[in-house]
Order: sequence, then C-alpha cells, then structure tokens
Amino acid sequence: MTSYLVMKLIRFLKYASLVYLLIPSLLFLLTWLHLGVGVIASFFIVIFVIKYIYQEQSTSCREVSRQYEHWWHIILMLLLSLLVNIILGIGEFKRQESDFVANNFKYYDLINHEWPLYYNHYKVHMCYYLGYYLPVAQLSKWFSIDNARYFALAWSALGLFFVFLWISTFIKRNGILLVLLFIIFPNGWLIYAAIDWLG
Repeated sequence: MTSYLVMKLIRFLKYASLVYLLIPSLLFLLTWLHLGVGVIASFFIVIFVIKYIYQEQSTSCREVSRQYEHWWHIILMLLLSLLVNIILGIGEFKRQESDFVANNFKYYDLINHEWPLYYNHYKVHMCYYLGYYLPVAQLSKWFSIDNARYFALAWSALGLFFVFLWISTFIKRNGILLVLLFIIFPNGWLIYAAIDWLG
C-alpha cells in the first residue's frame, strides 16, 4: 500500500471515528433535550466537525505502522472485533454474560417507548450513559425490534474495530500483539468463553 493511500486511510479512519461518536451525541441532543436547545447544540457541533475536517485536510499525518502495507491488517482487525463481540454475547448469538443480559432491558425500553424515556411509576427519566444504546434503539424503532440483535452486533463491532485500528495504527511493531493484550489482559474470562463457545 503506497504512503499516499495509507495517509488517505488514516484520514478516513479519523473521520469515520468522529461520525461514529457524533451519531449518538446528536441522537441524544435531539431527543432527550428540549427540541430548540437540541437543534442549536447539534448545529454548532456539526459545524465544528465540518470545520475541523476542512482544516485538518491541510495537515500531514504522522508516521504510521508498517502493518498498513497490506490490506490484511484491516481485515484482521475487523474480523477480530466481530469475533470478540460474538464471544461477549452481543446480539445474543451465544449465551450472554449477566451484564449484557441487563443491557437488553435498556434496549427493550428504548425501542418500545418514546424518548426521552420516562418511568411514570418511579417518576424519573432514564438517566444513564445512553450513547452506546441510542443508535441501535433508533434503527430498531425504524426497522423492527427483531433486527435489534444484528444492529447491536454491527454497531458494537464497528466501534471495537475503530479502537483496534487506532491502537495498532501508531505502533511501529507488534501492533496486533498489543491489540490481543488489550483484549485478554482485562478479560481473562474471554479465553474460557471462547473455549466454551467452540464446544
């Protein structure tokens, strides 16, 4: 892969990561806040991001890992992020751990009720870090709750894919090893889960 193509790829990664973070932020601003406040805040955020992208195009990217000399690195990171999410149980393609089972209740409420979500019985709004859940819930509102599992897997895998690419982008050597350590070190139980999943 030529250095020019690598630089284009790094810029695309940067912009795609920004959009990935921007989507849940805009969804929250436009649905959880007073509409006037949400529209104004969203407008300024979008203008700032567009201005940043135009200004950033004139700057050069720093030296990146030689792993980008081949496309296999990107494909490997995508497959790895997909595999980790499946092993974690996101999308219910395998048995879920207890934390993810609790997340299903959040998805259910967000998909089946109007936003901002208000619990009449307790007289409180849902107050939680919702950014992760909102894109999946909105897509499921549009297309059906039956598809929520696929949206959840895709959204989570995409986010982890960006994380893996950023970790391995500026590591000149053994970027993939660092990604593997990033996965295993705080989640030793993943090894057991992978063995259990494989049967």
